[in-house]
Amino acid sequence: MSANISKLQESFQEHGFIHLIRRSIEHILVQTPYVEGIYWQYSPKYYQWFLSPDILQTNIPINLFELRTVNPEDINRFSDIPGDAVNRIFDIGNIRDGEWDQSFKNRSRTLFTDKCIQNTVLYKSMKDRYRNNTPWENTELVRTLLNDVSEDNPKWHGSKNKEDVLKRCEEIDRIYEMIEQIGYQKQISLVRKEEKKAFKSSGLLNALMNEIVVDIGRSGKLLLVDGRHRLSIAKILGLEEIPVLVLVRHKQWVDKLVHHHRGIKTLDHPDAKCIPTSDTSQ
Repeated sequence: MSANISKLQESFQEHGFIHLIRRSIEHILVQTPYVEGIYWQYSPKYYQWFLSPDILQTNIPINLFELRTVNPEDINRFSDIPGDAVNRIFDIGNIRDGEWDQSFKNRSRTLFTDKCIQNTVLYKSMKDRYRNNTPWENTELVRTLLNDVSEDNPKWHGSKNKEDVLKRCEEIDRIYEMIEQIGYQKQISLVRKEEKKAFKSSGLLNALMNEIVVDIGRSGKLLLVDGRHRLSIAKILGLEEIPVLVLVRHKQWVDKLVHHHRGIKTLDHPDAKCIPTSDTSQ
């Protein structure tokens, strides 16, 4: 969690010092008794105004921060827009044209990224771990990491040595066990009280960054931005539904959403289900 907060602060610095000041004020407000409730009520409206996303110009009545309920098996590819959720959270609600939903040219194949999610070393190692009960140290992921990581070459959430790598593995085990036992929870609704308290103190954007995050291509294809560990767990457990946050939508998909809203053509899609048609929006 602290790593995400640090990254977000860095991102605010890139966007201007004034953003960092606003973020600091936000952290004070969210941890102040009696003010906290007001913060969570009005922060979505503030961020919608602050970010001024493209999609609001279409007059589609859309809640930027409402999570979509999707089948994890419908997310099989990565988005080709560079960056992870921490760096791209300011893209929420934006519209892009182009070929980013068709290609894989802006991403390199790594242990964690490939054209297909199921082809990643991460996914295959997690599947080996939880389907075959393979010790982490015998998985391809950890074997490769242990040969590569060092103080000068940190990888996988800043792991610099074997101890760091195995601690990260333990964290994944904990998440897997929690999801297996109580089902997939929205990150803003974590069941364990101590986690929820720590989570709430981080504010709205950090809350959203810890969800599974997707872009939507021209045909409605869900393309993964971030959250590959939780998505992999959902796939391995055979879950039928998970919540996701949508960042960027392809222009051609937004045109279809406009038609859906106007009642011209009804879409059977998780994104469209959150948007009323003209018959129900009066």
